[in-house]
Amino acid sequence: MLVEMHTGEPLFGGTDPLQQICKIVDVLGMPPFEMLNKSPERVRVQFFEKVENISPLGSPRSVEERCSSDCDAQCCVFNTAGDAAFLLKRFGRVASGSGAESTRERDTTPHPRTLESILGVYSGGPAGRRRDEQGHSVEKYTEFLDYIQTLLRYDPDTRY
Repeated sequence: MLVEMHTGEPLFGGTDPLQQICKIVDVLGMPPFEMLNKSPERVRVQFFEKVENISPLGSPRSVEERCSSDCDAQCCVFNTAGDAAFLLKRFGRVASGSGAESTRERDTTPHPRTLESILGVYSGGPAGRRRDEQGHSVEKYTEFLDYIQTLLRYDPDTRY
């Protein structure tokens, strides 16, 4: 909400849950493997594909190759052993107005952004609107960025 008040637009706005998850990953990167692994499978499979038994040579169909061909942003996370991964699904079914499921197009293509650029840390605020105004220095924006980054950490034990 603080970022929305600052920029005038939602940080993770989306028209449906998959698009919103994609926007979160575009800014924050993938959630940690263990967090995804512990999440309820019935929910997780809507957004992430689990690939197991990855050999040291990268089979099946080199997961890293799939990540680079399926999306430009970071869209996969490996476990510590490197033999399993989760991949972000950037496609899916969208409910039509009648309640039936269809596969209409929607924008889930990668749009990697940094919080630094969204907040305008080095450009004088969002779209440079506050450049050279009192209280809108790089130092103040850096403090705001650090605070927001802390609030958006995936691990709740490390958030404020």
